[in-house]
Amino acid sequence: MQEYSIKFKDDKIEIGRSPKLVIDLKDQNHMIFYQDQRIPYRVNIQLSPDLIRGQRSNVLRSTLQYHYQQACQFLKDSETARTYQMQRIMAYYNALIKIKQNTDKDDTD
Repeated sequence: MQEYSIKFKDDKIEIGRSPKLVIDLKDQNHMIFYQDQRIPYRVNIQLSPDLIRGQRSNVLRSTLQYHYQQACQFLKDSETARTYQMQRIMAYYNALIKIKQNTDKDDTD
């Protein structure tokens, strides 16, 4: 399993570099930072106090790696959806342009 950097800062846990998942333990407003984007990651992540205190560090590391992998998959799926959406928008605009060209051609005849 690939290792990721994990940093604890106050009530937040930062995992990875790019993308970076920031888990907010206090108010559950998690974020994925990727390129110039700040993407909300609305998943409930609860960690027991003993994990946070480091009593079972191997379990904590595995749990955080799991959440990081899930966030990366979410990001990948979001990118796929955006790409598909852009393709559909371009197809729609191309169809409109074609209709406009045909209408203009019919007006000149």
